[in-house]
Amino acid sequence: MDEMTFEREVIAGGRVYQVTATALADGRTAFCLRSGESGAIELNEISGVIAREDLVMVACAFKPEIAAIAAWHGIFLDDSARRLAQRRQRYPNAYAPWTKEQETVLARLHESGMPTREIAKELGRQPGAITARLDKLGLS
Repeated sequence: MDEMTFEREVIAGGRVYQVTATALADGRTAFCLRSGESGAIELNEISGVIAREDLVMVACAFKPEIAAIAAWHGIFLDDSARRLAQRRQRYPNAYAPWTKEQETVLARLHESGMPTREIAKELGRQPGAITARLDKLGLS
């Protein structure tokens, strides 16, 4: 596979944003996002390597998670980000993927007879998410 590189720089509001991504020979992608004051010597940086099989999920997860982080600072990227931030104030794990450990706790709490609303509070999820996961696990 020939090396492919994507580079982009955007300057907005006196700040510079640089994105670089390189397709590696092993199928992974190296990326770097730098940002800061235009003309600054030192920029903030996020960088890493993403496996090819993870690209879709990283792309899907990145925007809502960045939107949620922005909402911590009172910055709302769009209406869906605002709604997600509001839900996460009450249910911190709203729309987050379930882990095996969380499913184990869910099953234990459900089997103990704890009401759905209490389980939702315990796990930081919406009551509907609790019901849906119990259905998926065949525990409803």
